[in-house]
Amino acid sequence: MNLFLFIPRFFLTALIALATSVFAQQEISDAEKRVFMQDHLKNVVGATTLNYQFTKAGALEKGFEDQVSVSVKPASAGPGKSCHVDFLTGERQFRQLQDVIENATGNPVILAFLERDVSEMKRITKGQPNYYRKRIRMALAQGAEVKPVTIKFSGKEIPGREIILTPYEDDPARPRYEKFSNKSYTITLSDDIPGGVYKLRSVMQERASKDAATSKPMIEE
Repeated sequence: MNLFLFIPRFFLTALIALATSVFAQQEISDAEKRVFMQDHLKNVVGATTLNYQFTKAGALEKGFEDQVSVSVKPASAGPGKSCHVDFLTGERQFRQLQDVIENATGNPVILAFLERDVSEMKRITKGQPNYYRKRIRMALAQGAEVKPVTIKFSGKEIPGREIILTPYEDDPARPRYEKFSNKSYTITLSDDIPGGVYKLRSVMQERASKDAATSKPMIEE
């Protein structure tokens, strides 16, 4: 099962509705394939835990550092892997994914990151989660930039792909949350890394800022 297929019901419902309308006549984009349908876990052998460092910074709220882990083992039956995600720890832990994800091929850390991000957007803007999910999916389908990059991992330089999306840049409903609309996501993937995911990054920049290179982000995770 790939990442697209094991998306939780609350996310999948929105994606199906969207697919039957906006994207019914369009091919699946390169960005969508790489994020939702690629076999990120093909190079994970046996029972393994993938560990990631999580950092939150920015001017809007107090930052912190924490950990994310994905426990991976062979599926009990069928293809793919059996996965469990611990996204952050203690009181910060994000628990909206199912406890065990069976027959996974996509790395569920991507979905966990995006789902937590949607939850945070709801908390900050008081908006509707399904709307933010739809904007992210539309950006992946229609406007995401995919470019080759070279990344450093375990002391080596290896090839990867960087997927950049700005879901709210052209959003007609942006005036409702203008202060928070200048947000971008960068997903960095590589087939040469266990689990396929090198970095997931979201940045919410001050809308009024004309110099994003030097201004301090409101929130960066």
